[in-house]
Order: sequence, then C-alpha cells, then structure tokens
Amino acid sequence: MAVPARGKSAGDGRKGTDIQMRFVSLLTSSTAPSGAAGFFQQYGMIILIVVMVVLLYFVMIRPQRKQEKETREMRNNLAIGDEIVTIGGIVGIIISISGEDTVTIVSSRDRTRLQILRSSVSRVQVHAGGGQQAQSSDQKDAGDKKEASDKKKNTSGDENKPADKPENEKK
Repeated sequence: MAVPARGKSAGDGRKGTDIQMRFVSLLTSSTAPSGAAGFFQQYGMIILIVVMVVLLYFVMIRPQRKQEKETREMRNNLAIGDEIVTIGGIVGIIISISGEDTVTIVSSRDRTRLQILRSSVSRVQVHAGGGQQAQSSDQKDAGDKKEASDKKKNTSGDENKPADKPENEKK
C-alpha cells in the first residue's frame, strides 16, 4: 500500500484549484489582437446589439407611438355631427358628447341611440364641418364605382324630359 506524500492527501481538493489556476493564467496571458480587427473582435457583438436596438426602435416602436398619438388626437377632436365607425363596425352619427369618455350616436334610420365609450371609436368617416377624412383605397374604389353607376342612370335619356309636364297632356 502506497503512502500519500506529505501534504498531498486523497481528499485534498487541489485538483479543482489547479484547473482554475490554469484557466485564469490562460485568460490573462493571451495577448489581445491589435488594430481594427482587434477592436471589432472585442466590441463587435456590443456594436451589433446596439444597431439592432436602434433599428427596432425606428421600425416598430416609433411608428406605433405616432399612430397612437394620431388616434388619441382624433378621439379628442370628436364633435357633434361627425359620422364615425366603432371598433365593432357600427356606423353612426354623434348626437351628444357627455363627460370625458361617453359619446351618444344614432346608428340607423330608425334613430337607434347607442351610448359608447370614446375609446371605442375606430375612425371618423365624415367630420361635422362637411370635410371628409382621408379614405382608404377600398373606400375610394367603392366611391368611384358608385359614381360610375350614377352616371349610367343619368344618361338613360330620361333627363331631357321635363318633370313638370305629364306625358299625356291635352292641348
């Protein structure tokens, strides 16, 4: 049976500290690369992360904040007589604004009154002053088709007949 050398016992734990010392000396003894390649090797990942965060801000966060600001302004500028669309798709005309967050609208020909929150207004289709807000391309296409069908109806030849005189007029 072999007797361990003096100061070196089996449960001494020096093996773990020896590996740690070698690792630390390896890290401290390596020389840093010089020049531009060394700079990018050391700080390249940090620069890449900063560029990604800046791109994320300009592509996602900034446009979202701009849209939220426009929506907030639109909801704060609601007036009686505006034709609106709610987030649920209900179309109506504002007949009263009570308090800071409640709006009453008329939604159909039978004068059905609905009380909604200001935050549920999705967009204003026609302002009370008669000005129309910017329309989407789908709405413009639908408007163009309606105008074209109205022109076809008017060009049927009936417009030249006087509306006052009956056709079977006796002389």
